[in-house]
Amino acid sequence: MTMRLIYLNLNSCSGCLPQTLRRRFFTRDAEAARPDLKTSFAREVSAMNTTSSSGFTLIELVVVIVILGILAATAAPKFMNLRGDARAAAIHGLEGVLKSADSMVYSKAVILGKEKDQNAEFTVEGQVVRTRFGHLADAHEIMKQTDADLVNEWFVAPKTSGDYYELYIFIKDPSLRLDQEYRDLYQDKCSLLYKRNNNRDELIIKASTSGC
Repeated sequence: MTMRLIYLNLNSCSGCLPQTLRRRFFTRDAEAARPDLKTSFAREVSAMNTTSSSGFTLIELVVVIVILGILAATAAPKFMNLRGDARAAAIHGLEGVLKSADSMVYSKAVILGKEKDQNAEFTVEGQVVRTRFGHLADAHEIMKQTDADLVNEWFVAPKTSGDYYELYIFIKDPSLRLDQEYRDLYQDKCSLLYKRNNNRDELIIKASTSGC
């Protein structure tokens, strides 16, 4: 304060002191009045570090855990069932293909007048097809007409029971080997049934996916 008053008094008296001395007083006064920018910036950085290092409070962590628990309870079951949905979709897809193939073969048998033959053989789109009463005769004919990989992707379990030829088609399971194992686990639960009458024109193609 004393220096600033001296400067004002000297500045008002232009002839009292030389110009060099007055400039020296002015320079010291300006430097004293200028704020220390480095010190201010350091204080701001220190305050920011103190705030960011405080972390989450206990209440915030509890809220996050509750939200994650709600998401897990609602979304997890749906994601876990995706495998079953995919298996069911594959079986329904094969069902549609098999129905279309058998319908095409039966139509050709009608045209040729062989829909009532117990055993018939004719050509469909360049392939020789064997039929019984106009329908595909067995698993081999089904594989040819549907292009289904019954060796690597599907497992077939044929069975002749009385007047019927039954063919259960299951999705391949590496842990299973025998027909009865597949039947015990997946028959009427996750399978496709091709059931044909051996003595007359009767056919059932049915998908079961409740246990996929």
